Amino acid sequence: MDLTHSLAGLAAIALAFAIAVSTDDAKRVGLLLILAVPQVYVIDVSGVYVSAEVGLAVALLPLALARLNRRHKSGARLVVAYLACEILSILWSSDLRLAERTILYQVPFLVALILSFAAARSNPRAIVGSVKVFAALATVEALAVVAFRLSPVLEHSFLTSRAARILINPNSLAALFTTAPDNVIDPSKAGGVFTNANVAAAFLGVSGLIIAGLALAERSRSLGIVAVFLVTAVLFTGSSIGALLAILLPLLLWAISTGRGRRIRPGRILALAVICVPVALLQVVGAIHIAGDKAASANSRLLIWKFASRSFVQTPVLGQGFGGWQRKFPTYAQGRDLTASFPPHNSLIYAWSQAGLIACVFAVGALVWFEFALRRARLAQTGVYRVLAGATAVSLIWLFVHGLFENYGLFGDEHMQPIIAAAIGLCLGSMPDGANAQGRNNGKGRSDLSEPTLSAV
Repeated sequence: MDLTHSLAGLAAIALAFAIAVSTDDAKRVGLLLILAVPQVYVIDVSGVYVSAEVGLAVALLPLALARLNRRHKSGARLVVAYLACEILSILWSSDLRLAERTILYQVPFLVALILSFAAARSNPRAIVGSVKVFAALATVEALAVVAFRLSPVLEHSFLTSRAARILINPNSLAALFTTAPDNVIDPSKAGGVFTNANVAAAFLGVSGLIIAGLALAERSRSLGIVAVFLVTAVLFTGSSIGALLAILLPLLLWAISTGRGRRIRPGRILALAVICVPVALLQVVGAIHIAGDKAASANSRLLIWKFASRSFVQTPVLGQGFGGWQRKFPTYAQGRDLTASFPPHNSLIYAWSQAGLIACVFAVGALVWFEFALRRARLAQTGVYRVLAGATAVSLIWLFVHGLFENYGLFGDEHMQPIIAAAIGLCLGSMPDGANAQGRNNGKGRSDLSEPTLSAV
């Protein structure tokens, strides 16, 4: 990437940062959401390309941490602890550049989480407006996925274009056709601005569920159409696990959103089971009859995870450090018909490998905390975001389950992080002070939370 291009990128980020520091938290989160889909890769730091979104998030990190006060008892603090473990693991890592990139590219989640919560305390409508802009950009990504799946030639033309070098990490793009080919070069896969179709499926699914929740909360037909299109576009990525989740999790959201009070009607659960069981069986039968490449892919994952289990026994607490997997796996891959550059294909395993067991405990603990906090938000029933809280909780299920088969990280990749964090912050921050579930004692009726909701983040 030439000097003029890099200088222009630096100027653009400097302008975005100047706007961000001179405005309110809602607009800061809005900038992160707007940059989430295009990313805009313009800065090369020691061989690591930093997108405009990540650069802005890192610049806003001190401001976000300044808002992380004693009332943030869990959630965000667990994320901070996870990142601290990753930084500490540099001491026993062999690839500092990988450590730099991995840590930097998880900062947007923390920054968007804290700032969206703070913004939602005073002006939740501003966050909603930014999510709507994000929905429009996500629609463009979904359109690209559909177009590329229908026309692999069009996808190849895009991936070799100048625009792709701005919208996709140049390092990933360069490796796509050389040392580390990814699955979007397969005509049966499509990723839009993603080089991995499965990650694209997770992005579309998670975003679609959150936007569906907002559509229900706002009673917006246009947002509802966008949400349906995003989830439908998952089927065009060619991701098998994505297709399964695209069928099952919207049904779970339907069961939650049609339940009354704190209870989900048993009839809804029965209907969900009647629909889901045949769908799951069809997926299994389909997988059995899928041609050899799919079976080989599943077998490869099992062999990779077998290596991970052996490695865990050797260094359970510290993991392998950044670069440890890349250094040790090629030896194991020899003679097993595995590509030496294969990652773990499991975000939880990768988190352990890079930063150790304690880091995994903090990250999973944060996700579990968010699930329970969102449940409290849904049961509070004091605002229009009750359904959005349920949708966000379901989106976290998609994030985690799909991540068990991919490497995008426990909090998602840089495209997903802002929308997930903004949705969590909006749901928890928009709850009134003094909310706690009254139904804890009587088991029914409306909720009246008395625990300060600021502690939920």
